[in-house]
Amino acid sequence: MKEFLIFALFLSSLSAHANLYGKDDRIRAGFDNPIHQQVVSIVGQKGADNSWRCTGSAVASNIVLTNAHCLAPALDERGKISHAFFIITELEKSGEGLEFKEKIEVVNYVWGFSKKESKANDWALLILKEPTFQNWFNLAPSPKSELAQWFEKAFKQSKSNESSKNQAPITLTGYHGDLEEGFQLYTQTNCHFRNLVPGRLLEHDCDSAMGTSGSPIYRCNEAGCFIIALYQGHAPKRGDEKNVNSVLRDSDSGRLPSLAVKTDDIIKALEDLK
Repeated sequence: MKEFLIFALFLSSLSAHANLYGKDDRIRAGFDNPIHQQVVSIVGQKGADNSWRCTGSAVASNIVLTNAHCLAPALDERGKISHAFFIITELEKSGEGLEFKEKIEVVNYVWGFSKKESKANDWALLILKEPTFQNWFNLAPSPKSELAQWFEKAFKQSKSNESSKNQAPITLTGYHGDLEEGFQLYTQTNCHFRNLVPGRLLEHDCDSAMGTSGSPIYRCNEAGCFIIALYQGHAPKRGDEKNVNSVLRDSDSGRLPSLAVKTDDIIKALEDLK
């Protein structure tokens, strides 16, 4: 296991500040919305002072989708889950702040890093100890389908700020840890894909913060809500990148769009699990 790359991916997802593309378009996500009930907080812990947070989404009654770099620190050298790692299905307020109402143990997993450790393979399907969800997200159909072909066409046409305005918006719902009240679930319904980049990665302009890694990016229609990408990591800051298309930058912050993983391999892995 290439520990340097794994931890570089993991640490790159953490930030004390929000990563905003343009103005802050995040809104508080209410748990009265059934879709938001399918988004969970993920907690890992190694010892008393080393913990981390991510976001996951239910894709089956006992399976949660998240980033591979969220899982990696909980594994031992044999790839076994050897540290505390669980999902939280609900948070509730107490006199001292937020408490876990229910936490479910992760007992096994399938992940993209078994193929190759890269940002494009930064996904993991977490298998829970017991069936937990009555409802869950669908994943976008395979690339050969009519819907997936439309997505591919939209990605290729959205290489500028102007073209993205004509693209149907996407939604990101995930946990954000940059606010005073601690980790809270937020959603943004008006962001867009900006580019299809080599290596099965997408660029998008959804806002994020510490804890957002692994968030679902989805669209909904009369058939349900379909995850069409998986949030992977923050956009670079001004000056951190080379040879990029300047038209993709946010004019205020100079940031580039963030990265997301395509769902092609995830769909196949989930089908194999079922």
